[in-house]
Amino acid sequence: MPKRQAHTRPGRASTGKAGPKSARSGSVRLARPVVGALAVAVVLSSILMAYVPATPGEPSVWGPSWPVTTVALFHMMPRPNASLLDEEIYLGTLQGVRRGDSFYQAQNDILNANPGRWNTFSPLTYRQPLLTYLWLVLGSGAVIGFTYGVLAGISMLAAYQAAESLVRPVFAIITPFALGLVYTLGIVHPPRLLYAEMWAAPVLVTAGALCALVLMGTESLRRDSAQLWLLSALGATSALLAMAIRELSAIPVAFMVVALFLDRAARARHVWIPWAAIVVVWVALYAVHADQVRTVSQGNPAPPITQGGLVASFFHPGPAFLSACVRWVSTTAAFVPLVVLFCMMAVAGAWTLKRTGLRVLVGGTTLGLLVLLFLTGTPGTYQNGSYTGYWGFLFLPSIVAWAALGLRLLPSVSD
Repeated sequence: MPKRQAHTRPGRASTGKAGPKSARSGSVRLARPVVGALAVAVVLSSILMAYVPATPGEPSVWGPSWPVTTVALFHMMPRPNASLLDEEIYLGTLQGVRRGDSFYQAQNDILNANPGRWNTFSPLTYRQPLLTYLWLVLGSGAVIGFTYGVLAGISMLAAYQAAESLVRPVFAIITPFALGLVYTLGIVHPPRLLYAEMWAAPVLVTAGALCALVLMGTESLRRDSAQLWLLSALGATSALLAMAIRELSAIPVAFMVVALFLDRAARARHVWIPWAAIVVVWVALYAVHADQVRTVSQGNPAPPITQGGLVASFFHPGPAFLSACVRWVSTTAAFVPLVVLFCMMAVAGAWTLKRTGLRVLVGGTTLGLLVLLFLTGTPGTYQNGSYTGYWGFLFLPSIVAWAALGLRLLPSVSD
């Protein structure tokens, strides 16, 4: 006799297994259009600022804000016979390259417009050339601003994808919302686009998100190794670009590399190798940078004397510099509580993670960076004693990118 097949009630079988998957699928369908709309809104804000001038503000408290459009910004020239602002150094370098000077000669010349003010013998004083040459290729300020908006939008999508794997899709929306807020606040104050920290930030966030996706992908033995290596290669390339734009990016990138190496599953799949390779490449590139600085600075005025030495000038523990970074990113008192809340949520969420690699990655790029900003920072201050908080442009997006993880402390939020 043929074997009798067991029957189950279709409704119960469907509810027991397909229900959660169906609910998640519906949640994803709801969340992803919202995320896309947030990313588009950031891009649109970058287009708007090409034609609408910003509102001026008090730079010593909230950071620079000039009443110009991005189109006008990238045609501006540094003031003659004046103590130049950082933004004017970047503009002067760009205009010098446009005239045909090499990057290092152009930056050296504009730094020496105020002889002896900067230590022009130190490679830390100079920015790396990648960003200036990118602006040169893009040409118009409108295109430059739009390109930044696109990079910011891509990082929001990547960060959402990582968050969606750790919390329910609807709650993961907090991540692109937090990032969209800090990106938009920077975009609508045009001179901030002149800071290398602003440009490195979205590329760095993308690298961190891809690093997290690689770590989570190594959990499954069925995950295609080629796909994992592709994600790892893309993440490592993003990390290299971030470091080539601003060398301070090497700090969070170090957390990414260590996270991949310490995680047992990631180490077994060898996905850390592309990241180690880009570190070697960047060290070589920075050595070339240092050599170019040494060559171009011969015969310059003696560097200014820094009381306590170079290390002491960057080491000033306390909340003053961290507060400046938060204010510069927030741009106004109304947004400070929100930015602080997102940072707190990110730090809290890091300790809900059990995987070694994810804990190192998220803990390092949240609490680790906040501790860094508490202990160190730029030596530059205004006449009222407040610090210049432009490091916040680089580090705070990497922190708030994990804001959604704070909701893991609530029941029924994580998958």
